[in-house]
Amino acid sequence: MEEALEVQVMEDTSIKGEYERMVPIRQVYLDRARDNARLTIPTLIPPDTSRNSGQKLPQPPNSIGARGVNNLAAKLLISLFPSNTPVFRMVVDDFDVQAFMEKVGKKGQGEIQKGLNKIERSAMQDIDALGARAPIGLALKHLLVAGNYLIYFDPNSGEIRGYPISHYCVQRDTMGNLLRAVTEETVAVSSLPAVIQEAHKVQQKIKGEKPDREVVAHTMVEKLADGRWKVSHEVCGMSLDEKSGFYPKDKCPWIALRLNAVEGEDYGRSMVEDVWGDLVSANNLRDALVKFAKAAAKVLFLVKPNATTKPRVLTQAQAGDFVSGNPEDVTVLQLEKAQDFRVAQEVLADVTRSLEFSFLLQSAASRDAERVTAEEVRQIIQELDAGLGGLHSALSADLQLPFVRILLWRMEKKGKFKLPKSIKPAIVTGISALGRGQDRANLASAFADLAVLNTVPQPLIARLNLDELTARVFAANNVDQNGLILSQEEVDANNQSAQLTQLVQSVAPGAAQELVKGAVANTAEQ
Repeated sequence: MEEALEVQVMEDTSIKGEYERMVPIRQVYLDRARDNARLTIPTLIPPDTSRNSGQKLPQPPNSIGARGVNNLAAKLLISLFPSNTPVFRMVVDDFDVQAFMEKVGKKGQGEIQKGLNKIERSAMQDIDALGARAPIGLALKHLLVAGNYLIYFDPNSGEIRGYPISHYCVQRDTMGNLLRAVTEETVAVSSLPAVIQEAHKVQQKIKGEKPDREVVAHTMVEKLADGRWKVSHEVCGMSLDEKSGFYPKDKCPWIALRLNAVEGEDYGRSMVEDVWGDLVSANNLRDALVKFAKAAAKVLFLVKPNATTKPRVLTQAQAGDFVSGNPEDVTVLQLEKAQDFRVAQEVLADVTRSLEFSFLLQSAASRDAERVTAEEVRQIIQELDAGLGGLHSALSADLQLPFVRILLWRMEKKGKFKLPKSIKPAIVTGISALGRGQDRANLASAFADLAVLNTVPQPLIARLNLDELTARVFAANNVDQNGLILSQEEVDANNQSAQLTQLVQSVAPGAAQELVKGAVANTAEQ
């Protein structure tokens, strides 16, 4: 009986091996991303992703896709990170708000709000100083075209780097939460630690090859059982322990974005996929019309064989010259496809209008200016929410909030402030995403509602509980009245103090002093 030979396959446990195992799952989404880029902006996901390939990328015949992506990315950037308005609010956790307010007191609540507003404005200034809008704008273009993008926000240096879908792989759980992300990038050997450089030289010497100037490095970000994030780096088969580390649960600097999430898929879908048919038709029709226009623009004269009219005479003749010939001998070559040309033009115009509506190209809500007013930002957010089905709200949760958390964590590490755990940043989606500017609008709306009481008959007002009415109006307008509305006891105390002050100013100094002493004595006895 022959003994079966057991073959033991050693599984590659390196980060590179993990990346190679995840590549086949990503390939379908990468191919579709390249097809989308070919119709819009080919430089986003080129066919060859090798470094410094210098390849010439074919440009789409119709620029409607590129204009649409650029326009929509610009509007999303303005609405998510406006240059003159905080995009988040520092709020107190609902479970801790009562104890927190009792600790600071009603008079201290206004100072607390001023301090939180100062933190919000300081964070927006940091965004301007870091130049964060340029990489975020590029990320939005990738999301619209490829549907996926990975952002790394270094909490120490403040540098922001992006990874297209061709340079990273992800794994998510059934709820869509990120479990693992692995990146692949090219780095210069000279930037590596001396130990890694020497080991690379030894490896290449054993292989009989010349040491490379650049090598491929891999980074893996994985979520641990306790919620923390572990980051590991590997290059040339060796681990970079000095660059590895752990991050808190909600402060992972690696933000894996996807535009349209699909149940059961690790990667997202792009907006270009939603308008794929119109983009293909627009490009094909524009290409056909341009070719037809080139053919129609070519003018050819036909002369009958053995005709009395000589082509050479017509060619040499100047304008206004007299030449002999028969006009029936000469004809002009025509395509006679004007009706077909008109049909193609009408279909292209219809497809273009559909794409302009999808990419919000017909709107003129935003000006071409460095500073856009809050009202214009509100109009853009309204348009995005109505035209894109809550896309702005999804990006607020997936991009804005993680980015703000890392930004505030970085500012805390630099010693700018120290916040208690009960105070956290909150992104309010929709029109309210303009931070504390919406608080002012809510407050003005509440006072406008209370002003309607002037039109209510006096007998009815006498039967109303004004304190309860005020509380309901403020609650309906989403205004926190803690520290804003005085209680009846506080009002009585303020009135009594005002009366005493007025009395002191109106009577003689000696009598005033006696009255004050008597009032103080009565208060002490009570």
